[in-house]
Amino acid sequence: MEVVEKLYGCPSLPFENFASPMGLASARLHQAFENGERDPIGFHDEISVLSALFLLVVTGVRFTRSPFAFLPRLVSEDISIMYAEDKVVSSFHARRVVALPTYAEEILILYAQHLRNLVFKLARKPIENIELASKIQALITPGLSREQQIVPYFFLLDGAHHFLPLRKKSIKKQLGELLDFRLQEFRPQLCQFLINIGAPRHLVAFQMGHMKAMRPAFSRQNQMTLLEFGLYMQPFLDLYVQKLGWNHG
Repeated sequence: MEVVEKLYGCPSLPFENFASPMGLASARLHQAFENGERDPIGFHDEISVLSALFLLVVTGVRFTRSPFAFLPRLVSEDISIMYAEDKVVSSFHARRVVALPTYAEEILILYAQHLRNLVFKLARKPIENIELASKIQALITPGLSREQQIVPYFFLLDGAHHFLPLRKKSIKKQLGELLDFRLQEFRPQLCQFLINIGAPRHLVAFQMGHMKAMRPAFSRQNQMTLLEFGLYMQPFLDLYVQKLGWNHG
């Protein structure tokens, strides 16, 4: 497989090789949302995997054991930033902030609508899995605490209509024909792209969770607010989404 040297000296795929399957993934996700209107159970796994894939690609969040498990309470009200929890090795890493592209709003709204349809389908005959339907309904009900949340925001369904956690293996299996590279490729591609188009390096470092001397991104040393960070980074992330073809599904 062809590789190129990225700015930090580690090998990475050429951008074109990385970007080529992303437009296909975007088209597949929108088709899955449309098909999910009539068959939310049959298309749930594809919708869940591709929605999580989108967030992984455009935020640089690492794929930990349960990425975005508590998403509704981690995204700001204006959907410009998200509180990432991808590397719990220190209080700084565990509570970092990432900016979101404007297109994230459309994906998250469509996914929430899909969950509503899924609840309706699971609760009625012939399935009548009221227990799982109520757990999923809780995901889209304001005021739910972490202690009360049982089902992660992105999850899979088995043949008996029980939820399964979303894992790397699940994504690779679902997208095997699209992605012939490791999921770890998402982070260096985003980092490289942002730097190449002129995003300030210290803000790119904040987005990626790279902190010098363990200094928090938002502190007395850096007076930028969370809102300012999100608004400043959004145009760069929007361009990334456009170049990957994610918003042309």
